[in-house]
Amino acid sequence: MLQSHGSARVAEVDLHEANEIYELRLILEPTALERAVAAGDAGYRERVTAAWNALDAERIAPASVHAAFHRELLSACDSAWLLRLATMLSDRAGLMVTVGLPDRPAGYNTAAAHRTLADLALAGDATGAAQELRRHLSTTRAALHMVLTGPARSEAD
Repeated sequence: MLQSHGSARVAEVDLHEANEIYELRLILEPTALERAVAAGDAGYRERVTAAWNALDAERIAPASVHAAFHRELLSACDSAWLLRLATMLSDRAGLMVTVGLPDRPAGYNTAAAHRTLADLALAGDATGAAQELRRHLSTTRAALHMVLTGPARSEAD
């Protein structure tokens, strides 16, 4: 949703839309990751390693580097439609997180979560990677929910 502020239009995060997107991500992305890890070959592992190294090299990674890491995790998925839908939802969620969640969730180490995702994918643990991705997405969804419904949001409105 875009909100007018003078001559500029600023993206605004809608709680209902965020919930819908994360609900779908929680259904689709772990399945896509499970399939990607199961089908992953040496090229897949090289791409995941390169994406992890790029993400790990940045103390605060740009959104594009973060998105590239998540895309590479799913890149060996054998379903073009599943991959397309997951990417579309992930891209929209990335915008929501950039706008609605400028700070990392308190007490949640996103770097460690990403490292765990990379390690599980590289080890070929499809089930473990899917479970970790569910945790990661659920934590981000909960953090967005807190920001969008918290007292600071109410006072600003």
